[in-house]
Amino acid sequence: MKKTQKEIVVDIILNKGGISRNTCLKMYITRLGAIIKDLEYDGWVFDKFYGKEKGFFGANRRNYYYVLKSKPEKKLL
Repeated sequence: MKKTQKEIVVDIILNKGGISRNTCLKMYITRLGAIIKDLEYDGWVFDKFYGKEKGFFGANRRNYYYVLKSKPEKKLL
C-alpha cells in the first residue's frame, strides 16, 4: 500500500527530529505547510524557523525548518 504524503512527512519527522521545506520539494511534497498545520491540529508542537535565523549559510540559509518539540501521546481506548 502506498503511503500518503502526511505519512511520509511523519516518518521523516520521527526519524530525524524535524523536516525542511527543501527536503519535501525534492520528494515532490509541495504542501508541507498544510501537513504541518494538520499535525498541529492533532496536538504536535513544532519549532519553526528560517535558516538565516539560526545563522545557516548557503542554500540552508534560504530553507524553512520544522523541528519537533513534542508529539501527542497515543490515546488509550
